[in-house]
Amino acid sequence: MAQQTARLVAGCMTGTSLDGLDAALVRITGRGRELDARVLGHVARELGPLRDDLAQLASGEPAPPQAYLRAARRLGELHADALAGLCARHLPAGAALSFVAAHGQTICHLPGEALSWQLLDPWPIVRRLGVPVVHDLRQADLVAGGQGAPITPIADPILYRHAAQQVFNLGGICNHTRFDGQGITGGDVTVCNLLLDGLCQTLTGQRFDRDGRLASGGTAGDELTRRIGAAIDAAAGDARTLGREQFDDAWLDALAASLGEAPAADVLASAAEAIARRIAAVAG
Repeated sequence: MAQQTARLVAGCMTGTSLDGLDAALVRITGRGRELDARVLGHVARELGPLRDDLAQLASGEPAPPQAYLRAARRLGELHADALAGLCARHLPAGAALSFVAAHGQTICHLPGEALSWQLLDPWPIVRRLGVPVVHDLRQADLVAGGQGAPITPIADPILYRHAAQQVFNLGGICNHTRFDGQGITGGDVTVCNLLLDGLCQTLTGQRFDRDGRLASGGTAGDELTRRIGAAIDAAAGDARTLGREQFDDAWLDALAASLGEAPAADVLASAAEAIARRIAAVAG
């Protein structure tokens, strides 16, 4: 068999939680299910003031077209800077980057209408690095009748096939991949960091609970856990794909108000417990 040519690919992601931009450099050999991917390096960047702009655009509130254009360009420029730093630090000497895969920031996801919008202007990346950029990643699945999310079940069996048979991604939304002799299945499980970060922001003014310090000092009460869990289930309904559309700021504010005077630490501990119970039910 001829030796397979390795490709050096950079992948970029900003998640539903809007907690930053991650970029990884990966060496890929093979194709399809036999593909092998090895991470060579990683960088992370804060979104800075762009975070609030993206959150506003994702809220569904009206905004002029130029607001979307400016945010998309700034996000593309942030990607270009992060990728340049990634390559300077981790690209092997004399090697060339094959292409970049950039997800962009989800502004609106409507799988029932086969529509989804990941905001990103890729041209600053193309201009800066001089390589092709793959973006707008969800549309092919949506047009084919899929949900467009999650997309990690494509990668999880390749990255983790020697270590596990199921993977849970604890992002803004928790999603799950199971791969065994029966094939590959995956889907969204429950709200995760959208809930924890939103409650922390509402109750304490802090954007997130760093290292879970506040929640770890609280007590997960049965009644608080039940009420939070019931609110999660009611908001999710029968949706197969979850996002800010179900768990927006208004929902978070109403949930926080419904919990009365419970200490913030206990609320966050109970929210973490409610999430864990939903994950455990899927894990089996």
